[in-house]
Amino acid sequence: MQVVNSDGSRLIASYSTENTPLPTNEIKSIAIDSKTGRIYVGTDLGLVSFDTPSIEPKESYSELLLYPNPFILDSKGIQLNIKNLIRDSEIKILTLTGKLVKYLEAETEASPGGDIAFWDGTDTEGNFVSSGIYIVVAFDKEGNNLVTGKIAVIHK
Repeated sequence: MQVVNSDGSRLIASYSTENTPLPTNEIKSIAIDSKTGRIYVGTDLGLVSFDTPSIEPKESYSELLLYPNPFILDSKGIQLNIKNLIRDSEIKILTLTGKLVKYLEAETEASPGGDIAFWDGTDTEGNFVSSGIYIVVAFDKEGNNLVTGKIAVIHK
């Protein structure tokens, strides 16, 4: 089962028996709760549900929810969750001095499910960032709507 963006031009996620509790890859019916991202799947072997990042985006920004905070960078591959986004949000990760660390574009990686985006803790060159406080800025393509948040990063 594959999830694509709203216009079908980009693959967001792929789900199978290998990465979900699906009992089989033969799906008979599917329903998605767009408020929570929970997918309900019917198969010949039974019903199953699981959570995904495919959550309907907010109409306007309120407050960014950033977690885990602190964000601990280690070999486990945990990502920072950036939640409460509007449709086609773009995101900049900045140092406290305003230096750009990472830019997540809406078309490629910023908000795959609409309401939530992920950052792997790397800079624009693919290296893990240093320990410190970082500013997360989310905005729409036109730059009319903007919201910020802070995240503590601990590099182990």
